[in-house]
Amino acid sequence: MSDRRRGRALMWTADRKTVAMERICDRIANGESLHTICADPWMPHRVTVLDWIREDGSIGRQYRRAMEERAYMRSDRIDGYMRDLLAGKITPAAARVLFDTERWLMSKEHPRGFGPQVAIELPPRERMSEEQLEARINQLRSKTAPAGAFRLPVRTGARGRVMGYYNG
Repeated sequence: MSDRRRGRALMWTADRKTVAMERICDRIANGESLHTICADPWMPHRVTVLDWIREDGSIGRQYRRAMEERAYMRSDRIDGYMRDLLAGKITPAAARVLFDTERWLMSKEHPRGFGPQVAIELPPRERMSEEQLEARINQLRSKTAPAGAFRLPVRTGARGRVMGYYNG
């Protein structure tokens, strides 16, 4: 027998949708995946939930908060793996795989909290004196002078007329 649901599709009223999303978000925050949650017969299909998330901003925010809470739950699990490693219950190689997997998932579920931190350091800008500024302007002018004055390209025909280059 197939795993496919049969029968008439449920009508998701606003109240039923709200209750379903609260239950879904609670279960997500506790570590379950959306795929597992939506496999339950009384839950909406995964595609329906994703449509709700896309269409309704409040449901999308609720879902993102649940994902962030799951990321924090994963950090607690990493602490448990560390205790198991120190107690000798798991090997260092297994602990490394668990740490790396949980950290990667955390960075996807809550990128602002656990994603890669990018720091851009710029050197301090020095202010140019009037003489230095004038010398720099003259240097740039001398580079453009041999190339000729700035002007629009000459185009003829229909394309030139459409683009405004040619008025003839």
